[in-house]
Amino acid sequence: MKRENTRMDIITHQAYPRDMLVRLVLSDGVVRVDKDSTMPGRGYYLLKDKTALESQKGIRALSRAFHRPLTEEELDAIKEAL
Repeated sequence: MKRENTRMDIITHQAYPRDMLVRLVLSDGVVRVDKDSTMPGRGYYLLKDKTALESQKGIRALSRAFHRPLTEEELDAIKEAL
């Protein structure tokens, strides 16, 4: 029996299969969506659910993870990937 490959959503702290999540990486000082999961660096996973991201808890969780507030451009790129 093959084990399912799961990752933890940064907002809800629940484990989900990787295909239900989007990987975010801080690269060159900019938060980017890592569609292929190949970018170097510490990645954080976000459930493909816009309502969780639009909540104040979601934005605060991402800001805390990346140790800085996210710009509007970064948030727009993340929303587009969801």
